[in-house]
Amino acid sequence: MSIQNLTHKILLVLTALTIIGEIASIFLWTTNHPVAGEPYARFSLAVNYTIAVADAALFSVLNLIALIWIVRRKKISPLFLIGISVINR
Repeated sequence: MSIQNLTHKILLVLTALTIIGEIASIFLWTTNHPVAGEPYARFSLAVNYTIAVADAALFSVLNLIALIWIVRRKKISPLFLIGISVINR
């Protein structure tokens, strides 16, 4: 196994985990309702839940595109993944 194949597999796994994390955050934001008697949700890092869900949905689609490009071994895919990761932060 060459080092290039190993890095390719690591990039695939990390991108897949990122997609799973983004989908889990969509689930988290949509199910994070206030507990009885609390005026606010249990945690809140975003000003607006709709914006947080839209952000997670957008970046899960962009990461899915990056994953497809990585599988197809396109040269632009690592740069695209780095770009969307920087923008997402």
